[in-house]
Amino acid sequence: MLFRKLKKVYAEAMLNRRLCRDQEGRLGLVPSFAKVDDLIAIFPGSSIPFLLRKRRCMDYAVVGGCYFHHLMDEEWFRTVEQPKVEIRLV
Repeated sequence: MLFRKLKKVYAEAMLNRRLCRDQEGRLGLVPSFAKVDDLIAIFPGSSIPFLLRKRRCMDYAVVGGCYFHHLMDEEWFRTVEQPKVEIRLV
């Protein structure tokens, strides 16, 4: 019984998603149509990171939400100095 419930939860979580690793080697869960050059972005006030795909110069499209274990930790946001870049979403 428990195995069936776990299997259902897993199947729903993985629907249209796939596993990946970022450049730092962190394991993540991304939309199934993610591409190698997509960028991980964290927007102020958001509880999840997003994948962005570059279109032109500073124009990006949102691919979808993603999950990376260490990026979901609020402590990471306070301790890691990341470059802040202004972009335009199209």
